[in-house]
Amino acid sequence: MTIDKQKLKALAESMLRDEQGADFTEEEAAAFPQEVRDFESMTRPAAILALLAEIEHAWREAGSECRDWAREVERRQEVQRERDQFKTENETLHKDAERYRALRDGCWLDRWADGACGLEDRHRAEFVDGCVDRMVRP
Repeated sequence: MTIDKQKLKALAESMLRDEQGADFTEEEAAAFPQEVRDFESMTRPAAILALLAEIEHAWREAGSECRDWAREVERRQEVQRERDQFKTENETLHKDAERYRALRDGCWLDRWADGACGLEDRHRAEFVDGCVDRMVRP
């Protein structure tokens, strides 16, 4: 059932004006009896039920869209949390790599690793890399 909502609104406003005792122009007063009949026909139970069904349908659609939006917001928040976690892990790995390079390339290495004493820097780095690899992967 299709209901002319604009017409129904105009008729309801006219009925409200009459209910509140507003003054009508001659033209409005002459049209009023027809407006009453039109309003009564538009507010029959079938019309009211159709309007209520339309409202319920609109609410369901809006609710569905809100749920979809809420799921998208949750998904984006999860992605942001994962991104932040990866950033933190990356910073930690970066610091560990800096410390490792400082250990591997540091001049005090001669005292720490007898096996690396007297080696050129390039060979010393390879030696330390090998030691670390053996410690990490037994």
